[in-house]
Amino acid sequence: MITLKNKTTNQPVNLTGAAVSMVYRRAGERRERLRLEIGNGIEIIEAIAGKLRVLPQILPLSVGNYIWELETRLANNSKYVFLVGTHSITRMGVQP
Repeated sequence: MITLKNKTTNQPVNLTGAAVSMVYRRAGERRERLRLEIGNGIEIIEAIAGKLRVLPQILPLSVGNYIWELETRLANNSKYVFLVGTHSITRMGVQP
């Protein structure tokens, strides 16, 4: 489970009415390779408390290094990138 918090106040971000996505790009490229969204790989656990989770799954990505970003567009239409990370896919069909 992930809890999104305001960097300044350390208070949970209210995800009510928000769009949350996790975007994968191959390292060094700008083109989006995969997008997980609410109802398609991401589940909101408790919106007011900023709690969500990325569901376990096998990612349909070819072998390579990928950068992912957890993006959120809040109900007021402001957009934030809360988390950034990497996945290295070494074999097809392997769950990260």
